[in-house]
Amino acid sequence: MERLLWVALGASLTLAMALVAVFVTGMGQYYAHRMALPAIVPIGVTSAMVELGVEPPKAAADTQDAGQPRSPAEESAASTPATTPTSTATATDAPSATPTATGTPTASPTVTLTPSPTLSPTPLPARVKVPILMYHYIRVNPDPTDMAGFNLSVTPKNFEAQVDYLTRNGYHTVSFEQLVAYFKAKQPLPPKPIILTFDDGYRDFYTNAYPVLKKYGQTATVFIITDWVGRPQYLTSQEIVEMAANGIDFGGHTARHTDMRSMDETLAITEVIASKRALDTMLGKKTIAFAYPSGSYSDWAISLLKAAGYQAAVTTEYDTWHREADLLELGRVRVAGSTTLQSLAMQIQAQ
Repeated sequence: MERLLWVALGASLTLAMALVAVFVTGMGQYYAHRMALPAIVPIGVTSAMVELGVEPPKAAADTQDAGQPRSPAEESAASTPATTPTSTATATDAPSATPTATGTPTASPTVTLTPSPTLSPTPLPARVKVPILMYHYIRVNPDPTDMAGFNLSVTPKNFEAQVDYLTRNGYHTVSFEQLVAYFKAKQPLPPKPIILTFDDGYRDFYTNAYPVLKKYGQTATVFIITDWVGRPQYLTSQEIVEMAANGIDFGGHTARHTDMRSMDETLAITEVIASKRALDTMLGKKTIAFAYPSGSYSDWAISLLKAAGYQAAVTTEYDTWHREADLLELGRVRVAGSTTLQSLAMQIQAQ
């Protein structure tokens, strides 16, 4: 009997202890709820909440020492939003635009296409036809008995008819610089090129020829005897500078119209070198063209012109075709007082 009593007492104590445990557990959960103690959320649920933009509850470990002060580093870590992984994912998407940006320069090969066959220069012929007309006076001969003066004079009326003919038939007046560039720099000339030259530098060029050339949009080269500039019937330095500024070219013709064949070294310095320097100074540029006085010259004269810096020189011999080797012995077409328009056309058209 006594044994049964002890068994019943043990069972009662066990039951009582179980009830106490249940009570204590319930109270703990109650107070935990009242104190807002966070629950532990499974990882899968936390991820889903993050994707939906909802902040999950803080871990219990964060609240175990809620009453304790934190360091700045801990405060920063604790205040970092749980959506940080989303920000990281957004940053990793930024490079995806890079292929589009780098793909734009692929059009550069189209821009840098160079049609080399079109740009390659066509070889120029070694010989070129450029008639060089030779004039002296543009005037009415004042002395009908002076046959030399008659042959050197072309009336203003005839001169304009000749320039009109050249213009209407497609001739383009060019300079000696252009002729030299054709051979030296392989620069092409315009269609039907022609050069008009005027020897000695008479003043009637300024009064009678220059206005006609301006009227028809043509140009010319005047060969100057430098010591005679400003004399009666000759151009002044002011007239020369004015016309040079308006497209007229000038070349050398010695200082005093001296025969180049009889020129010694001392005379050459004055007649060629010093006269060229004076003309260069007057014009403010290097003159490259020269006309032999009376058409007389020699091998020594050619060497002298080269040394002085001339690149082209004309004679009084007839020719309309030129080569680079002949630049200091260029032929011309003489235009005299008796030259008709028909005869001039025949001379410049002759092959």
